[in-house]
Amino acid sequence: MKTVVLVAPWFVPNNLASVHRARLWANHLPELGWKPIILTVRSEYYEEKPEPQLERLLPRDLQIVRSRAFPITKPRLVGDIGWRSVIFMRGELKRLRKMQRIDFVHFTVPAFPPALLGPWLDRTGTPYGLDYIDPWVPEKLFSHLPGGKAWWAQQLGIWLEPVAVKKARLITGITEGYYQGMLHRNPHLKTQAVTRAMPYGFDVRDHLEARNGITGSRPVFPQDGKINLVYAGALLPRAHDNLRLFLQALLRLEKEPTWKGKVRVTFIGTGPDPKRPDLYAIRWIAEKMGVGGLVQEVPGRLPYLDVIRNLEAADGIVVIGSDEAHYSPSKIYQSMVSGKPIFGLMHPESLATRTIREMGAGLVATNPDTPALTTEVLAEKLKEYLSKVLPEFRAVELRKLEKWSARASARTLAQALEEAISLTEVT
Repeated sequence: MKTVVLVAPWFVPNNLASVHRARLWANHLPELGWKPIILTVRSEYYEEKPEPQLERLLPRDLQIVRSRAFPITKPRLVGDIGWRSVIFMRGELKRLRKMQRIDFVHFTVPAFPPALLGPWLDRTGTPYGLDYIDPWVPEKLFSHLPGGKAWWAQQLGIWLEPVAVKKARLITGITEGYYQGMLHRNPHLKTQAVTRAMPYGFDVRDHLEARNGITGSRPVFPQDGKINLVYAGALLPRAHDNLRLFLQALLRLEKEPTWKGKVRVTFIGTGPDPKRPDLYAIRWIAEKMGVGGLVQEVPGRLPYLDVIRNLEAADGIVVIGSDEAHYSPSKIYQSMVSGKPIFGLMHPESLATRTIREMGAGLVATNPDTPALTTEVLAEKLKEYLSKVLPEFRAVELRKLEKWSARASARTLAQALEEAISLTEVT
């Protein structure tokens, strides 16, 4: 059995979404002929609140190597876990290579800085690759104020990405759009590296654990006869136009006697600080637009299994995506497995849009023929969803979702790893 080190600076018990990329792969790679080793950072160096429940989702025999990192200083000079851990991760990789055979090292990014160890690995004879959970350099560069934090982060990406990918043998990503810009800027990789795209996917065992777990949490919304729609996860900056359009359509429905007081939308995990009501971004927008009574917001990040419980307890699930074609929210897979219909508001060419339609998993309001979606059209789509899709919906059969599963994603990775090693041996 070959061995792959998955470098994931954030890993269980961290509660960020990117944790699940390496976790889901690690669950299935052994059955595909690959032993995964997780290289991550000790949990005491994380800034995020730990989520111990996630430990129950890991294979018992999974090898996890946890490195040190520089602690956060006061004043806070460097927060990025990648920069704080990259030196220590290099030491752990050296130790691993001395102790056992390592056939490949795959960096999940972000965090981005550890990927800079790739060229060093190549010089030692160990091939490496990068997995783009998010683009390193944005598809559309933002005009940040020169000298500011965001501006420097963007400039560092432009300068450092070519260094990290220079000798890469494998490039993967959530979708092709996550790394296409990088390939355009580094054309030599088109012949030097294997490229593959695969979503996070889903693992039915997560949902079984959520249903049978011992935490005993209840849905955050009341069961009072209203139609409960749930949006779970952060709202990207480039999704705010879609959010406002959705709230305008909701207001339009509220003015109709048929729908007045019938619908509640609960947003979970959207805000930065549950102790600061003034920072409830979505509730503030909803109140300003006159639909505050229809919207409930729980801004703090809920535990992963609790989010799944809320999805399964809802009547329907709302997914409001970015206006970028490459953006594909991983939450659609948990939404489909939950058995509840999705109301999607995303770019018409997004992978998520195609997936929902192909699987009959709900209704996506946008389409290529009406790129400029109006409030009136969206309101009609929402009424169609509430009056027809919800009452007539039948859950998508799991066998039809298999190609979107975490096992299928891991299978794609395993095949790509074999190709990347073969390509390395040839060159």
